[in-house]
Amino acid sequence: MQFAKAALALFSLASSALAQSSEYPQLTPDLCVANATFLTSFGYFGTQANPALGNTINVPATYAAGQSIDVVVDSLTARATFRGLLLYAATSISAREHLGQWTLPDGNFTTLDTDADTANFPDCSSFGIGSTVSHATRSNPFPASFKWTAPAGLNKPVQFFAVSVQRANATSRAQVFEISQSTPVLPAAAECPAPVTVTSTATVSVPVTVSVPVTTTATVTITAAAPTHTACAPRWGQCGGIGYNGPTCCQSGTCTAYGDYYSQCA
Repeated sequence: MQFAKAALALFSLASSALAQSSEYPQLTPDLCVANATFLTSFGYFGTQANPALGNTINVPATYAAGQSIDVVVDSLTARATFRGLLLYAATSISAREHLGQWTLPDGNFTTLDTDADTANFPDCSSFGIGSTVSHATRSNPFPASFKWTAPAGLNKPVQFFAVSVQRANATSRAQVFEISQSTPVLPAAAECPAPVTVTSTATVSVPVTVSVPVTTTATVTITAAAPTHTACAPRWGQCGGIGYNGPTCCQSGTCTAYGDYYSQCA
């Protein structure tokens, strides 16, 4: 069977030949994620390549729920060898939920939703409608700039994952694949309020030892101190990891490790 939009143009064989071959498995949800074990066993993707053959995924450091960020994907190799791309955002590489919605740059890309040609195209809509991107042609798509819109209410780190497939070199028919991932993109932290100065005017009556009453008016200025922060990291702040020298406790939440080099108050 054919890998479909995420892999249809990855192959140099005709799709009809693949569809008639019993060598390839039925289309499964494993084709919607960057599953190296499955792609290797699928066979026609070839072997997993040196990471230098993959893609770069450039993203900002933070996102805001309900807002869009730019996600730029580029190839590290000669673009003439391009055969296909799978791209999605999730909390982990094997997550069965792909997050957010994509705005595609041009007709070289599509989303893997319900498709009439189910013999060749996998339906990744169970991972989220409009949440899994693939190529639509073999034309050189790189560099490609996408808009990714975070779901409303999302407040946890997100990563972007890609499977790129290309010929082993410009003259070979053999193919290889590589899995790439972005750095974690964190939810934007709320800023601490600036110090506030409050001015109030009070009228004070003061008794004096004179033959007539005297009223004195005084102006009192009160400056409120800035909010006091503890030595602990704020919610969504970094609280650990190799080489990190900052606070390791959290003002809110629990210090959660996202690998050896990064822990966050979540």
